[in-house]
Amino acid sequence: MSANPNSTPALSMRHVSRVFGHGPTAVRAVDNVDLEVAAGEIVLIMGPSGSGKTTLLTMAGGLLRPTEGEVVVAGRSLAGLADGAVSRIRLQSIGFIFQSFNLLAALTAVENVEVVMKLAGVKSGPAGRKARELLLGFGLEKRLSARPADLSGGEKQRVSIARALANDPVLILGDEPTANLDSQRGHEVMALLRGIAKEQGRTVVCVSHDHRIRDIADRVLWLEDGRLRQIRSVRDPVCGMALDESLAPVRMQVDGVVHYFCGVVCRSSFEALLGKAAV
Repeated sequence: MSANPNSTPALSMRHVSRVFGHGPTAVRAVDNVDLEVAAGEIVLIMGPSGSGKTTLLTMAGGLLRPTEGEVVVAGRSLAGLADGAVSRIRLQSIGFIFQSFNLLAALTAVENVEVVMKLAGVKSGPAGRKARELLLGFGLEKRLSARPADLSGGEKQRVSIARALANDPVLILGDEPTANLDSQRGHEVMALLRGIAKEQGRTVVCVSHDHRIRDIADRVLWLEDGRLRQIRSVRDPVCGMALDESLAPVRMQVDGVVHYFCGVVCRSSFEALLGKAAV
């Protein structure tokens, strides 16, 4: 699935599959996926539990090799590269944001951001200055010396985003980045990622179950049984919930226009409004 055909993809996955196990017990977690994501684009991949979302994301980030197909990041194919070469590309070109934050408990907020730059060969002085700059930009000026145990969920996720940006990656991958946040904090985190994508030209790909953040993405894709398809989003006219047109549980046609609803309660409310308007 492609973004703008005239743009150069920051991430390209070509006929990518991943099979776990062998013989009759083999499981095809990802099945012949094609995906291209352009610079500055934010893509949300959704799907039921066990659909292969995390497997797809870990292959995009070079943490797991596909059984078949090719992954290309920033114009560099990961196919056939030694583990060390893939690690270098991952460190230089990809930033990760995890559901559980994955911050090092013994380190301060600044040190958690610094550490990835030091792994890339940046000296302590410049790494520290950039870490502080990133955290200040995310409103964490009073939390620079705080350790993860003393940070709120939203603060931890902002530290993890700063860490993901530390080495100026072209691609940011988020694995359920709002799962441990309430609705407001989740929207704030996704709005922050959208701003980063648009203002800095970075590509953001997230996998999530959270339908509340669909409006933040440029594209929403659905992964089920290892296969990927694009979602055509519609809105419930009563509650405003974003729905997948093909999966909307309730729909009705009025004067040739199809309306989609999250459930029978919203449809009944809509019918009542129509009745009042007709009086």
